[in-house]
Amino acid sequence: MQNNNNNIQNAQHGTNLVFEKYKSANKGYLFNKVYFAKEYYNNNASVLGINEALKCKSAQKTDDLKMGYQHISFDVLYPGIITGIGYLHDVNQKEVKDDAYKIGMFFDFTSGLPIIPGSSVKGLLRSPFKVKKSVSGKKGKGFDYTYIKQVIKGIIAVELSDDEVLEFENSVFSGINGNGKHMNITQRDIFHDAIISSDSKLLGDDYITHHSCLIKEPVPIKFLKVRVGSKICFNFDLKVTTLSTDKVLLNLEQKVEIFARIIEDLGIGGKTNVGYGNLCSPQFDVSSLKEIAQKREEEEKEKAKLAKEEKNQEEINNASGIRKQMLIIQFKLGKTDNVEELSGLYNALKDGNIEDLSKEEVAKFIKEVFIVIHKWDGKLSKRQMGKIKYIKEILVENVD
Repeated sequence: MQNNNNNIQNAQHGTNLVFEKYKSANKGYLFNKVYFAKEYYNNNASVLGINEALKCKSAQKTDDLKMGYQHISFDVLYPGIITGIGYLHDVNQKEVKDDAYKIGMFFDFTSGLPIIPGSSVKGLLRSPFKVKKSVSGKKGKGFDYTYIKQVIKGIIAVELSDDEVLEFENSVFSGINGNGKHMNITQRDIFHDAIISSDSKLLGDDYITHHSCLIKEPVPIKFLKVRVGSKICFNFDLKVTTLSTDKVLLNLEQKVEIFARIIEDLGIGGKTNVGYGNLCSPQFDVSSLKEIAQKREEEEKEKAKLAKEEKNQEEINNASGIRKQMLIIQFKLGKTDNVEELSGLYNALKDGNIEDLSKEEVAKFIKEVFIVIHKWDGKLSKRQMGKIKYIKEILVENVD
């Protein structure tokens, strides 16, 4: 009995050591690399530690992984999402076979988070366009567009013909326009990876109960899944689609709503036929091409502004004395009317401390600054009027 207790304590200690070592590690690396390391492969305690580390809350900020300009976020419903179950994760060692994950999962190589690849998202959204017609319970020739027509009509209030549906499919998924020509890559819709995130634990355990024989005990197969309550964000870079037949136009908002309806109806990931991959409560973040152009223009302006400020600062750093003072005043104009350095420059002019510059040059500069900050004419203080009189005398202008 004492030996059994010691074994349990040692196993728990080993589990905790592995967990502490890898709790902040890249989960994809853990699942596909560390899991099969020689020092852990036959050790049940180590496998349990890696399992717990995989289920830890991720430190990765998923907002940093968003791509594209249109986003649809969903809440994950029971029982969760499975992604990448076709990948091999063959753990058959007897010592760990009951605790090891035996079905694969797809992780982003950089972040280590589970994702749905953009190609899978594109395939899911195209699947309603590829439903075979059924004749007497058997698949016939051609495609049945009944479902996708209903979805599109519910969004744009126009029922498309079969030819228009086919043109819409080719335009969105194949990049072929109504004239049968391939579109420029900049005109095509782009489907980015779907990012999965959670405010708490992202991954959890689940089992498939495999019945190899009807009269024998079932064999449970353990695997990882995305937990209920997580969020999944689908990312797109969509373009406006115009159909050639009757000039039907589908804007960005309409296309995003069509995609959201398909995703919500069909689900995402593996084993959707038994309930996995169900989503609800779509939330939209749609940027139009005009907004995108405005945002890019603002970014370019900000970039140019920063470059100009850096250049101005370099000029100031390379100058000295009165010239440096004049540059500081010059670069402040337009930003503020309160140019403190101007008083110092005026006093230097009056005292004759203007180095190699002429009085006329400095006086002309001060006059231009006074005009810009609205202190050359109008209602002025006696002190300011005295400064203007002195500047006019230097520039040989009429003094009122």
